[in-house]
Amino acid sequence: MTTLGKRRFLFYSHDTFGLGHIRRSQKIANKLASDDHSILIICSSPKANDFTSEPGVEYLKLPGFTKLKTGNYIARNLSMDSKDFTSFRSELILSAVQNFKPDVLLVDKEPLGVCGELKPSLEYIKTNLTNCYNICGLRDILDSPEKIKIEWKKRGSEKALSEYYDSVFVYGDQNIFDLAKQYQLNEKLKNKLQYVGYLIQDQKISTKNKTLDLLKYGKGLDDKPLILFTLGGGEDGSDYLEKIADSLLLAPKNDVRNLIITGPFLPQKNYNEIKTKLAGLDNTKCLRFTSEIKQIINSAHLVVSMGGYNTFCENLSLKKKPLILPRISPRLEQALRASIFSKLGFCSYIHPDSLTEHSLSDMTSDLLQNNDLPEINFKTNGLENAVNFLKNSTKKNND
Repeated sequence: MTTLGKRRFLFYSHDTFGLGHIRRSQKIANKLASDDHSILIICSSPKANDFTSEPGVEYLKLPGFTKLKTGNYIARNLSMDSKDFTSFRSELILSAVQNFKPDVLLVDKEPLGVCGELKPSLEYIKTNLTNCYNICGLRDILDSPEKIKIEWKKRGSEKALSEYYDSVFVYGDQNIFDLAKQYQLNEKLKNKLQYVGYLIQDQKISTKNKTLDLLKYGKGLDDKPLILFTLGGGEDGSDYLEKIADSLLLAPKNDVRNLIITGPFLPQKNYNEIKTKLAGLDNTKCLRFTSEIKQIINSAHLVVSMGGYNTFCENLSLKKKPLILPRISPRLEQALRASIFSKLGFCSYIHPDSLTEHSLSDMTSDLLQNNDLPEINFKTNGLENAVNFLKNSTKKNND
């Protein structure tokens, strides 16, 4: 098949905060990639190119947004007011749609994009690319039902899903969390839902020398259990880091190895403070970011992490039962996920209201002794199901 004959898939990654959205899009794109497919991912993550992409996957990187604690968005680096900046990004996206002419559009989480920036492109597709099959992908848990009801009404999300999209992926198992029931979706939208399963992939672990070197501590520590503390993107991890550092200062210094990955978006000031605070611990290392996170998770005896969707799936795929420190602001998503899966035996967690250096130190010590993962009894073939659906998505399927 010639290049011009390849099916074209356009992905839009909602990635104003952390790494989860772009990693989810990349996993699906890499699984989908083949000689017969041409895939363009529109995103603004500064770390998009730090992860391996298969041949056939390209990126259109937009100038980035930053999400404030108020929930509002501002330009990350450019000196532009929010309205002009949104229009700028929106026109870039529309130009990509007009020129790339996708056969399938897969949008992550936000049906109208950040601040509604996708609406002109969705209108263009509706009028001019009538064979383009539109899909919006939602993670298993979005937030509390009360908050989603308010947020979706304000943003017009439910209307947009009904009007512009042919299908809606739910990256989860309906028996674990019934998204339609929890968020009281209308019948038209319920009929578009595809519960594809959790995005858990078979992991091919090929550890590079630099990773092996990172896990070497010397001084008789290299045979000790490894505890990995990871905070995802790190943009909102400074409070957790303080508790983690204080807990490590309480613990015996020669019983374990500790590795803290703060995330690339942790402010440099906070990173320097933590490095200085822990400088006297020979059994503890800090770094900001690695693209080999799955290799390190695989080597860890215990993973302590926040409760984001991708991190949770990564742990499950590597047969790890994590200790989750969920954030509860600006969303309850992570706390809800931690609560549900802890009852099923797939994680432990400490609610922020109960998190102290003592509670963290005690629980990590206990979990190193007893932390077996039960047999997985829910749908974990989301990547395969999503990709098979994408490959066969045409307007004829929706008639």
